[in-house]
Amino acid sequence: ASGQARRLSKGHGTLVEIGKPPAAPVELLPAPTITRPGQYTRDHSVTFTWTEVAGASSYRVKIRPADDRTAFLVDEIANGTRLVAPNLPDNEYVVLVRAVGDLGLEGFDGRYSLEIDAQPQPPVTISPRMDEIVYADSIAFEWSRPQDIDRFVFELSRDPEFVDVVLAAPDLADTTFSLENIEPGRYFWRVTSKTDIETGPPGTPRGFELRSPLATPAVSSSVDKKILILHWDSVEFATGYRVQMADSADFESPTVDEAVDSPQWQTRRPRQTRYFRVRAIGPDGFEGAWSAPQELSPAPMSRFFMLLPIGLYLLAL
Repeated sequence: ASGQARRLSKGHGTLVEIGKPPAAPVELLPAPTITRPGQYTRDHSVTFTWTEVAGASSYRVKIRPADDRTAFLVDEIANGTRLVAPNLPDNEYVVLVRAVGDLGLEGFDGRYSLEIDAQPQPPVTISPRMDEIVYADSIAFEWSRPQDIDRFVFELSRDPEFVDVVLAAPDLADTTFSLENIEPGRYFWRVTSKTDIETGPPGTPRGFELRSPLATPAVSSSVDKKILILHWDSVEFATGYRVQMADSADFESPTVDEAVDSPQWQTRRPRQTRYFRVRAIGPDGFEGAWSAPQELSPAPMSRFFMLLPIGLYLLAL
């Protein structure tokens, strides 16, 4: 500074630059009020919103563990009243939001406590698809496998709130589950990941309609063995999504890198294990955090091909 001093009243601040006298004191902007989310969430990608402060040109958002005052995991400037946090580990956090004035002076903290309990993440559902009509008296369900997850909870219900649960399978190892002799009707299904120590948040319910088999099915079962249609949750404010597929879970060399407009993507079923991930694209082109890698398995081997080596061996005798 120039060696000059200014007296500051409580709640006021000034801007100091080298070689210049301090700027005229201004009243610090009040603290924003954080309006979203609640103080507990199971969402792995958390959207924060807060009230607009008159005179603010931007906002500074800082997030730290509740038990560590110095380790800020997020320290970002937001131009509006919204910020999407990256995939934060399960923990209790303190969230601080300040309004920033035209001079760059930061106002008072809006303070907020949050517990995130989002792990392990649920798998991506594959089949049946959302609102699919299935003509059959039995049905096979399929989903992906999040990295490091080997157990699942499967639930089938007549309502999306899962009040009228028809069936619950609490400990499945495979990424498929089949049911026979199911009455026709409207159903909802979801899958939850679990580990030896905890069960993750429930997956998003997917509705489908089961109808009695027709003499000539509208869809051949062979099509389901060749094509995968992957669905994921819509992200608020997203205008598109980026999809990647790779041979390994580290995605060092993606084999697919594609932008899509809607929360689903179709591809031929891989002949060997592949990995899939997706992230949202905002209106300004900003791309959010990647979802957890999901494993996509090849189609089960046909019974004919399983018996073929035996038949060839018998013919050779």
